[in-house]
Amino acid sequence: MQVVILDLGKETFAIEALAVQEILRRPHAVSLPEAPPHVLGIIDFRGRSIPLIHLGRMLSVPTTEEGMRAIVLEDEGFSAAFLVDDVSDVINIPDHAFDPMPAAIEGATQVPKAVARVKDRLIVVIDPVRLLLGLRR
Repeated sequence: MQVVILDLGKETFAIEALAVQEILRRPHAVSLPEAPPHVLGIIDFRGRSIPLIHLGRMLSVPTTEEGMRAIVLEDEGFSAAFLVDDVSDVINIPDHAFDPMPAAIEGATQVPKAVARVKDRLIVVIDPVRLLLGLRR
C-alpha cells in the first residue's frame, strides 16, 4: 500500500495515498465563530469552501509547529483539509508490514486503522473515512 507520511510534533502517522486529493502549503483560513478548537476555519479549495482542521488537536496529539502543510481528503462528496506539521514522504509499505490495531485499543479510538512496521519503527495508519466521518457528526 502506498501511504503519505505525516509528521505531527514528535509523532509520525500515515494515511493511504489514494485518499489524499492534494497536499497544500499552509492555506489561509477564514475563521468560523464558535467553532471547536480543532476547526481552524474554511479555505477555498478548487472553488469550493471546505473546513481546515488542525489534525493534532483533533487527535489530541501535541504538535511543535503551527502546521506547514495541509492534506485534502475526500469521501462520498465530503472534503476537508487537515493541517499537519509536515508531509515528509510518500512510501510503499508491503502488506506483511501491517498489523491490525490491538484489540484492547481498537474500541477506545476511532481513527487508527492499523500499525505499520517501517524500518524498526511503528507508524499508526489513519483511516481517512473514519477521520472524515468524525467531522460529519
